[in-house]
Amino acid sequence: MLACLAEPSVKILLSWLAAAGAIGFAVMGIDKARAINGGWRVPEMTLFTESFLGGFWGVLLGAVVFHHKTSKPVFIVIAFLGLGVWAAVLWELGFLRCLSS
Repeated sequence: MLACLAEPSVKILLSWLAAAGAIGFAVMGIDKARAINGGWRVPEMTLFTESFLGGFWGVLLGAVVFHHKTSKPVFIVIAFLGLGVWAAVLWELGFLRCLSS
């Protein structure tokens, strides 16, 4: 059923998405802490880039967990665009079809 998950290319992709998401989550937490303490902030472009590089789930989860950037609709829309881009890429690669089979 999910035999495609054993393919090396899929394992690499999943590892990439896991690492990018963890980094996205951490960066959101760091930026929130700096916002509270008045420190140097992470530029939004860095957060957007992280989202489009595969960290969309960490950025979005960090937004919810840390209550960070949730009042900025543009930020949330762009983060969800990152999710949409990756969903399309994963669909094209056959990964989502593998999971749905």
